Order: sequence, then C-alpha cells, then structure tokens
Amino acid sequence: WYQRRVRAVSIEGPRDTRIVIADREDGTGCVVTYYPTQPGDYQIHLSYAGVPVNGSPYTATITPPAVDPGPILRMLPVVDKVYEGEPFQVPIPSDIRPRDLVVSVGGPDGIHTRVQVTKEPRAISYTPEKPGRYQLSVSTRGGPIEGSPFHFTVLAREALICTCTGPSLDGMLVRDVGQLVVSYNLANPRGISYDMTGPTKPTLQISRRDNADTVNFNPRKPGVYRLVVSYNGDILPNSPFPVHVVDLQHFNLRALQESLNTVQLSKEVILTLDTTRCGPGEVKAELEGPMMYERVVVTNTPRTAQLRFCADKPGHYKLNLYYANIPFPSSPFKFNVSRKSAGKVTTMGLDGEGLKIAYVGKPNYIYVSNVPKGTGLQVEVLSSGKAKQEVKILTGTSGMSTIEYHVSSAGIYTVYIKWEGRDLATTPFTVPAMHYE
Repeated sequence: WYQRRVRAVSIEGPRDTRIVIADREDGTGCVVTYYPTQPGDYQIHLSYAGVPVNGSPYTATITPPAVDPGPILRMLPVVDKVYEGEPFQVPIPSDIRPRDLVVSVGGPDGIHTRVQVTKEPRAISYTPEKPGRYQLSVSTRGGPIEGSPFHFTVLAREALICTCTGPSLDGMLVRDVGQLVVSYNLANPRGISYDMTGPTKPTLQISRRDNADTVNFNPRKPGVYRLVVSYNGDILPNSPFPVHVVDLQHFNLRALQESLNTVQLSKEVILTLDTTRCGPGEVKAELEGPMMYERVVVTNTPRTAQLRFCADKPGHYKLNLYYANIPFPSSPFKFNVSRKSAGKVTTMGLDGEGLKIAYVGKPNYIYVSNVPKGTGLQVEVLSSGKAKQEVKILTGTSGMSTIEYHVSSAGIYTVYIKWEGRDLATTPFTVPAMHYE
C-alpha cells in the first residue's frame, strides 16, 4: 500500500529545517531525518495522498547541546588570583566551538562587559582594570552552563620588580655559554619577554619554572652585553642586567711564565700586558709569597696593564691574574725565587745617538739589538727630579727594537732599560739634554 509518490513531510519551527527522506529497502515505508539549527518547539506534519497521518502534527522540543563545564571549572584556579592590568586566559575545551559561547565579566562597579572568545588561541581572554571581586558568566544559546557565574578576585597590582643572579654577572669568557636566572613577582608571566644587546646578538634559550626563568646565551665577541627584561612591552625595574664578556685567548702565556722564571730576589719586576683585544675590564693581581701576600701595583690603561712587584724573600710564589674578575688561563702562575742573583742581561746590545745626548723638542733614538720575542722590554727616562719623560718602544724585525724618547727641558736624565725586569749590561746610564739649534 506504500507508494513513494504520495507521501509528504513538512516541519514548522523557529527556523527552516533541512529534511532528508530515505525509503526502506523492503519497500514498507521511509525514514525521515531532519536537522534543526536552533532550540525550540517544532511541528512535524506527515501526510499520505494529501491526507494527514493520524496524530499529525507531532511536536518535538529541541534543546541546546549540553556543555561540559568540567574543563572550564578545572581552569578556574588559573584565574583565582589575578592582578589589575595583567591579562589572563581560560582555555576552551577542544569539543566546544568559541562561537557557541557567550561570555561576560562583571566587575566591582557592577558593569558587565562582553568578553572576547578567541580562536587562536582557543581561550576566554580578559584584562581587569581595577582590583575587587569579579564574576565570569559563561553561556550557550540555551542558557548559562552549570556553575556559571564563576567568581574570582583581582588584586591591586604590586610594584613589578625583577632580580637577576648567576655566575655570568661576575663576567665570562667569549664563546662560553652564559647563564642568568631572572626572578619576578608576577602571578601571570606570559607577558615576560627578553632581549640581549651587545657587540653581537646572542640567541637566548629560556626555560621557565615557577616565578623564575633561566636564560642561556653564547656571546661570540668580547664587550658589554645587557639583558633587557620587559613585561607587556615595558622594561621592568632593575633591568637591564650587564654582562662583561672578555677574550683572554690571545695572551702569550708562555712568555709570561718565562719572565716570571727569571725573577730575582729583592729586584723590582715590571710586566706589561697587551689588553687591546680583551674587551671591557681591568687586570687585577695577587702575589702569594712563601710567608704572606706581597704587594702588587697594577696600572691599567686603555691598551695595556703594567704590574710591578718585588719578591723580598726566597721561596715559592704564586701570581694570580684576573681580567674583569675572571682568572687568566693557567692562573695562578707559579715560580721560584732563590738567593742566587741572575745578573744583568748581556746578550742585547745598545746603539744610537740617544745614548750620548738628548735634544729638547725633537725625538731621540736608542736602538736595541738581539731582542727576544715578547713584550719584556721596559724603558724609563727620568729627569733629575724623577719626572717621567715620554717614551715609545717601536718593535722592528730581526730582533731590533727602537726606543724613541722626548725630554721636556735641558738637564741631566737617567735612562733605565730592562728586559723582563733585569737591567741590560750597560744600564742605567745618564744623558745630558740641551736645546736643539
């Protein structure tokens, strides 16, 4: 008795509804499937050959799909403590579409504000502007979800500060991996960002735990680097944090050790170190003697560091050298001072007019031959009143060095020439000075 051509189905409701009719395989009837798009009451009309089926129309009440509040409730501890001006987010479960949620926040002033529900990231995002008690209302088209509204407290914003610790703050060597630990008083650290400025732009590797971040970096050139810590684009108090990076790889440490091996008892030692490629910092030195620490005078200039000391007792010594508070490679340098004197240097010759006479207002020259490699040549020119005169040491080829000195006025001057703290055979000597005519 069933004939497909005479059956009819129509549905009335809040919105148009798509209807799909499928015949049964045995030919005894059909299956009607419909897709309501909005909650409400729907009237389903069935007729056959133009005559309503007994009981038609049928009423179907469509309710909105249930939303599991559990995932949202579990995320609320994130919102339990929020500071004014700090953004927070409540992630949305993956089975809930953001467009199906209606979210608003009521503040202490009683005003309810519609809150944005974002797709990327899938979250409820809000930034409270005032401290006080708030409520978060979450609804679907069918009404509030279970447990809504959710209450949370916004605290008055504390003074944002950060502190920095770590061995790199005391200085570090170039190409080593530096490490700094930055701590802060933020309940929500998502707005924290880092940047490092300096001679190069190191890549920062950051790991976060509780209210502290560990920052690792690898500078490629010496210089002053600064770690800038920002929160939502604003630099935090105490930031930036400076890091001094130095390069100590170019020193001729072997020549330095050889110079120390020739130290004589009760003789002043003068060592000059070239620091032009070290980066920012100064040389510091400690001399540990057989009985006590001996005094070391260190004079730092933009290009060199000069060390002066005297070993007054025989025995074993240790020279501790630091640059920007970082120990030199191979430091401490160990040497022994005996009672036997090493005597003067006899293998280096002197020549030049500057040995005999000096002229005011023009350069005077002394030539030193058979000079070993290194920076052990030291020269001083003193007036009768012990005033130091301008001296330059020009290193040439084939073991020849030129000493250029200037005198400030006519008189008698004393010239001291040493190699690694030992006097050359014919020094010191005196030179008369006169005006050049």
